[in-house]
Amino acid sequence: MNESRWQDRPERTFERMVAPMLSTMEASRLEAVAAYQKRLFTCGPVAVIGIGATGWATWSTPFFTGITLVVAFALGFGAWFWVTRPKKQFVDQQRQTVLDAVCAHVGDLTYSYAVGSTDFSIDVYRTAKIIPSYSTSSLEDLIKGRYRGCNFALVEAELTRKTGKSSTTVFQGLLLEISLPQAVKSPISIVRDQSGWGTLAKSISGWFVPGDPVTVPHAAFEAKYDVYSKDAAGALSIITPEFVENFLELPHVLKSDKILAAFHENMFLMSVADTPAFLDGFSADSPVTELHGSFERVVEEVRVIHRVIDQLLKNDRYAPGA
Repeated sequence: MNESRWQDRPERTFERMVAPMLSTMEASRLEAVAAYQKRLFTCGPVAVIGIGATGWATWSTPFFTGITLVVAFALGFGAWFWVTRPKKQFVDQQRQTVLDAVCAHVGDLTYSYAVGSTDFSIDVYRTAKIIPSYSTSSLEDLIKGRYRGCNFALVEAELTRKTGKSSTTVFQGLLLEISLPQAVKSPISIVRDQSGWGTLAKSISGWFVPGDPVTVPHAAFEAKYDVYSKDAAGALSIITPEFVENFLELPHVLKSDKILAAFHENMFLMSVADTPAFLDGFSADSPVTELHGSFERVVEEVRVIHRVIDQLLKNDRYAPGA
């Protein structure tokens, strides 16, 4: 990575890559809002007629009540998609413009909104037991990069679990993956403190973690987290006092205290639940002059990843030539 890019202020990259496009983007925003309002005005009378027709059909022909409601729901969803599409298209363009600038500013960074099945795998998170059991997953806003010889990826994830005919969201947040120069001999899991319930509680809730408890000599850390590994000495050689201090600062930086982590083979994994919307700070309802704040916010998110890598590489086992 070119360190001088970090030394360059984000404002300079923004002024060079985004600012010249602001007037054009603002015109596009106003066109999108106008198109949205026009479509909403068009759908208003149609919606009133549709609701009336649905009510009449339900009252007059009870046999067709279910079919009528399904058709009405489908038409309503289609109308909503059509009405909001101009705004969504503008927001997608706005997000891509800002992320392109962020990638250029940071270097060795790529972004994609759509995430395919081969772009990011969450199976390893399930194996490491730092996400709950789930039935279906939805991923978006994937950032991939390389820093100090380590590849990393950050993605927004929503996991749902089906029970009978109902579905429940069991995780919504960020998943971070960092490749490391060396693999751990035995997996290490850092999970939330189970308040005395031990492995029975983790097993019942789907969070069963293999390995033995590892005592970390840090009262504040022990009060919040449990560490499990079959190699206690190896775990403590990685989870050093400095690592612990930095790990305890992550809830403040990431705006969430629901952080789990694991060392699995040659990867450091982290799940962060219930985080503020990562890349959802873009809107067609706000002037594009506010994009500067969004740009700096995303740059800071990437800085957090780099800080985590810096901390991991301070460990002698990952030092160059180790």
